Amino acid sequence: MKFLYNFYLSRPYAPHLTIYKLQLSSLSSIFHRLSALLLILGIVFVITIYFSLFNIFLYKNLLFNKFLFIFVHFCKFLFLKFGFFHILNGVKTILCKLNFFKNFELLTFIIKIFFSLIICIILFG
Repeated sequence: MKFLYNFYLSRPYAPHLTIYKLQLSSLSSIFHRLSALLLILGIVFVITIYFSLFNIFLYKNLLFNKFLFIFVHFCKFLFLKFGFFHILNGVKTILCKLNFFKNFELLTFIIKIFFSLIICIILFG
């Protein structure tokens, strides 16, 4: 009985997932949609805060409270990074749709360089 228990534990739940290799185009599409969602949520959040809470007291708190000051600048930094990624990914998508890259190996190479640059920008700012 113990043998059967170990046998079922060693088997994967979904065997097709172990042989599936994630394609760069699908990963790019997922990140593009995620960055668009985060940009929209950020814009809605800023507009909501601006119109509902903006007054002279909030402005003084932002200037004098170091935590809020750092948090606001960190949010700006993330917003710029998501925007930069979204714009570059959109340009790449448009160029692919217009058949600018007819050589698939060249396209794969450019996508790998693109993701490497994005990861370097995110990690090292």
